[in-house]
Order: sequence, then structure tokens, then C-alpha cells
Amino acid sequence: MAIADSYDYLPFDDDSVKLNIEIHQSIWTEASKLRESGELINFADLISIPVVAIHGDYDAHPIDGVKIPLSKRLTDFRIITITKCGHTPWHERFAKNIFFEILRKELAN
Repeated sequence: MAIADSYDYLPFDDDSVKLNIEIHQSIWTEASKLRESGELINFADLISIPVVAIHGDYDAHPIDGVKIPLSKRLTDFRIITITKCGHTPWHERFAKNIFFEILRKELAN
């Protein structure tokens, strides 16, 4: 899945990131149901802090599917697009360093 969602997939060469598939599946099952019912977007009304979405220009998930609903619901929302990047920028040859640079900058603010 990660390779199919990528521009130029770069696998991890160490164990620095560990995925707990049971937790992932549990959370995604619940989030998917909320998304299908239209309830998920309502949680945006509870967010009162700035939100920054980072999106790859080759992401199979359309940017407007993130940008349009969130910009309507969040008072302080921005979206940053990374070129030559799919759905997982930390696994992308051309985007990994840019992604972490953006992340550090945004978290510092």
C-alpha cells in the first residue's frame, strides 16, 4: 500500500519507527465509520488551535478532500504541498527531508 501511494518510495533502513498494526486497524475502523456517516468532520468544530496539513502533490487522496472541508470548519487552517511526494512524505526519497524541515518549523511556531 505505501509503495502504491508514493512518488518515489524510500523504505526505512532501521527500526526508528514501529507500527502497531492492531492499534492502527482499531483506530482506522472507527475513523472510517465516522467518515462514512459524515460525523468525522464535526469534530473539527472542537479544534481551536492552528492546523497545518502537509500534502504530497502525488498523493492519491485528492488535496481538495482535505482542503475544502477543513478550511470551511477551522478558523486557522493552512495546507502545505510538497512536490514529488505521495501519501507518506517520511517514506519519500525527494520529500523526506523537506517534510521533517516543515514539521520542525511548524512545531517551533
